[in-house]
Amino acid sequence: MSEFSNFSPREVELINSAIMPLIIGWTPFVPLHSQNLHVGYEQFAVFQSMLSILKPAVSLEIGTFQGQMFSLIAQHSKLAISVDPDPSVKQKIQPFHQNAEFITATSDDALPGLIQRIQAGTDPLEFVFLDGNHSKDFVRRDINNLLQYRPKTRTVILMHDSFNADCRSGMLAADWQSCRHCHFVDLDFSCGVVHPNPGIKGQLWGGLGFALLLPETRKEDLTIRQTHALTFAAANKPPAVPWWKQLFSRG
Repeated sequence: MSEFSNFSPREVELINSAIMPLIIGWTPFVPLHSQNLHVGYEQFAVFQSMLSILKPAVSLEIGTFQGQMFSLIAQHSKLAISVDPDPSVKQKIQPFHQNAEFITATSDDALPGLIQRIQAGTDPLEFVFLDGNHSKDFVRRDINNLLQYRPKTRTVILMHDSFNADCRSGMLAADWQSCRHCHFVDLDFSCGVVHPNPGIKGQLWGGLGFALLLPETRKEDLTIRQTHALTFAAANKPPAVPWWKQLFSRG
């Protein structure tokens, strides 16, 4: 879900040529063509910092959409795997990346077998970006499928739109406790936004949840952190005066 939209053509040009290189170090292989940003600026910076350190052997993105984040993931990974039911994703992005694998399927269909295949291979899964179907049940099932993986090294899972109520509910409903290799979870690793765009104005989107899997077994119970819970609650509280009344009462 886009966090920013309605940029002018000149602004889109500047984002691609001058702003993104400051954040990620170079012009992305798949630049911004529309007037939308799929994620916020600070989230690109989080990805760049994290991936440049992890240098994952295998990375997995669930829900690839325009491919901007996948291109960034692929540039840092030995193998980057995309799972997305849209067949145009492979057609648009594959020419840019020789180290990419595209699975055209829903995550429900693809993940169980894919996790088993990666588990049996020699290269470990070290980075996952979850940004697929945003319904509560899909998010919960995606996480539970990912938690079947037994990490050989450190595995980082980033979950997009943790500030959205349905996504957050799915994240909270996932069976984190049963995975003894999960050592840390914070749904507010990066804070979300109250969306300004028409059609979804006032809705909460964005944010990154973070989970850390390690080879060693966790000894204690797991706390599911929500470090921006107060911000989330405040943003969900309707204002005393609706925004449209505030707008028309001015001047």
